[in-house]
Amino acid sequence: MPKLPWFRAYTEILDDPKMARLSGDQFRDWVYVLAMAREAEEPGLIAMSAEEAAWRVRRPVDEFRLSLELFESERFGMVALTEDSIRVIHFSERQKDKPSDQPGKVRERVKRHRERHGNVGETLMERPGNAGAGEVKRSGNATDKSRLEEIRLEEIRGEEKDLAPPPPDMTTQEREILHALINIDNYPYDVLTDLKFVRGWLVRFPQADLLTEIDKCVTWWADKKGKGNWRLRVRNWFEKSEEIRNERETRKPSSPPSHPSGPPIPSPETLAAMDRVRHIYGEAPPAHKPDGPESAEALIAKGGEPT
Repeated sequence: MPKLPWFRAYTEILDDPKMARLSGDQFRDWVYVLAMAREAEEPGLIAMSAEEAAWRVRRPVDEFRLSLELFESERFGMVALTEDSIRVIHFSERQKDKPSDQPGKVRERVKRHRERHGNVGETLMERPGNAGAGEVKRSGNATDKSRLEEIRLEEIRGEEKDLAPPPPDMTTQEREILHALINIDNYPYDVLTDLKFVRGWLVRFPQADLLTEIDKCVTWWADKKGKGNWRLRVRNWFEKSEEIRNERETRKPSSPPSHPSGPPIPSPETLAAMDRVRHIYGEAPPAHKPDGPESAEALIAKGGEPT
């Protein structure tokens, strides 16, 4: 029986905010799109118009087109549409085949391995009755088959490491940051490795909005040419953002001293003015005098004339 094509569905859809916003029909349309993208000649590229795809999945054209337009919107960014095609964004990264799913490629790798290390099934054995002749014979195909299975298992284990499910103790914040990393083009995503990085970033940069900073980092690098280590780029961006934030905090003017025990103490000039008022109205004589010539009010109180 021929092997049927299939695609992966990750458990992160349970908490994916994009999936949570879809209606029942829209979610079904998204599953249909993934199925068509998987069976396409070039996985991820559906060589059909919206009308042809709607007929393929037996959906009303208008409803299916609205779903596609929603998937293409800036808010979702899950597909790219043309007049005659539908491309699923990041399909090859999320739906890549395991090497063991392609026997022809496995055989080719085994062949290259044998060329580098020799035929693992061939051993030097002296034939009975011909001791010391140095002739060789094969020990059969059992060793070859065993080695082939070992190579397949190693490759499967490597793939399972890349596609390992998220741990159950992952927080919503960690999941959102991982989702942002997955959507970066050419990001070498590995759930366990990147979760370790994300948790380190959250401890190292507690005041930063990591989702916003990742978006700024991706936008800044969008026009830059050349390849680079995305994990290093993101961390360096966090470092620089924190440095700028600390510089701004340092430049802020200091606030005036507070007076926790009561209202501010009046200045000497204020005290002198208050004393003059008391003196004019027959109260106690001024206890404080301002520097310089006496005021007109003080001279009048003494019976003199102001100059």
